[in-house]
Amino acid sequence: MASLTSAAGVLSLLDEPNAKIKVHAIKKLDGMVDNFWAEIANALEKIEALHEDSKFEARETAALVYYHLEEHDDALKFALCAGETFNVSDKTEYVETLLSKCIDEYVRLRIEESEMKLKAEEVKTEPIDKRLVSIVDQMFERCYEHKQFEQALGIAVESRRLDRLAQCITKS
Repeated sequence: MASLTSAAGVLSLLDEPNAKIKVHAIKKLDGMVDNFWAEIANALEKIEALHEDSKFEARETAALVYYHLEEHDDALKFALCAGETFNVSDKTEYVETLLSKCIDEYVRLRIEESEMKLKAEEVKTEPIDKRLVSIVDQMFERCYEHKQFEQALGIAVESRRLDRLAQCITKS
């Protein structure tokens, strides 16, 4: 069986008028992005447009293709939009990088929130995005499942989550 040497054929499917063909293309691109990210990067405008189209049935998968441009802030935004399609259990470079970015952002927001409370300032901080919290919570569960209590403990301490700190101690 010959291996693919280009994503051009699949990328050309994004120009088709038929939505089912575009869905097929996005799903194929999701599996190819690690090897053909440079080619796929040239089609990001089309992919982003599909993600933003509320009627496009594979919009969550389209969101996942954003990572390889190394625009990690944008990639995180799209990963959050991907919902359950973004699987924290995947051991890919993409998932690991975005999990790191996600945890860093979560820790930053939790520290900011905590410091505002300590100062008793009237400044209203925005609530932390529930999707971000969900991903971090999934990460805690992944750590518990794989007996990575030190990692979970570090995230709990950094993010000032005493409930998760207690859980780490109990589960270990």
